[in-house]
Amino acid sequence: MRKIHGMEKVLDGQAGPNNLQNTYQKAIKLQQASRNRRKWLTAVESGRVQAVRRFLELGIDSSITTETGKTAIHLAAQKDDTTILRLLLKSGFDFDAKDTQDNSALHDAAEHGKTAAAAWLITEKGFDPNAKNNGGRTPLSYAAANGHEAMVKLLMAIATVDIESRDSSKRSPLLWAARNGHEDVVRLLLERGNVNADSKACDMWTSLCWAAARGHEGVVRLLLERDDVMADSKYAARRPLSGAAAKGHEAVVRLLVERDDVEADLTGWNYQTPLSHAAAGGHEAVVRLLVERDDVEADSKGGWRTPLSYAAAGGHEAVVRLLVERDDVEAD
Repeated sequence: MRKIHGMEKVLDGQAGPNNLQNTYQKAIKLQQASRNRRKWLTAVESGRVQAVRRFLELGIDSSITTETGKTAIHLAAQKDDTTILRLLLKSGFDFDAKDTQDNSALHDAAEHGKTAAAAWLITEKGFDPNAKNNGGRTPLSYAAANGHEAMVKLLMAIATVDIESRDSSKRSPLLWAARNGHEDVVRLLLERGNVNADSKACDMWTSLCWAAARGHEGVVRLLLERDDVMADSKYAARRPLSGAAAKGHEAVVRLLVERDDVEADLTGWNYQTPLSHAAAGGHEAVVRLLVERDDVEADSKGGWRTPLSYAAAGGHEAVVRLLVERDDVEAD
């Protein structure tokens, strides 16, 4: 029989029992530490001030974090709890701590729209409103992306805040707000004279490209009112009109094609026209809107395929019927 190293000592009652006892005690301590960790983070997150005080009195480990590296400070900031933030400050917690994405507590407050916590962190602890995480995003970037108007106002009131900050993908706070359809935030940012309303990200998409592709009509209107926005941006992989047509956003398509500075039949990087995009997606209303225009070729072969071919391949019967009934479309 193969001998297991040290087992003979356990069997004859020598060192083994002590080792087992030590192992057991270590396991109990680890289990208790894990339980305390969960209770501590829950107390902070739920705003239970008395429980937080008790943990602090017992000397809770200030380095305890969530799985994503968020400390008690991050959690308190997310909940807008300045009472707990003050308790943590008094207990000597490290307010410079970052999570696994290099987010500070101010990033978290901004992302969740918690203005009281954000204001406290800036005024009492001197947090930098232009600090970037490992994705290059600032607190303003998160506030704009999530449509937190009050937070955007708070951050923009700081003289040193950079409203043109770009993340690692070159997306500005304005582009994030436009992308997600936050009209009030877009308006706030556009009112600042030093904002670039037509800036391009790494993929060459502008704020208008994103707003059009996602059907945010109000944002599209705000951007089109500006002289410094190119309504027919030809740099992106998909122009604003093509993006709107591909997703069937009829109101946005109508806004764009009625402009003199937008070519309704211009192909994009893949040689598809807006009509081809609409037909491929089965968007009957947009197809009807486009084919009724004199400046749109109903049988164009952008991308070496016609709109009818795209519609047929996608099984969009209503669009196929609409196109084959026209005299200027070859059904073969």
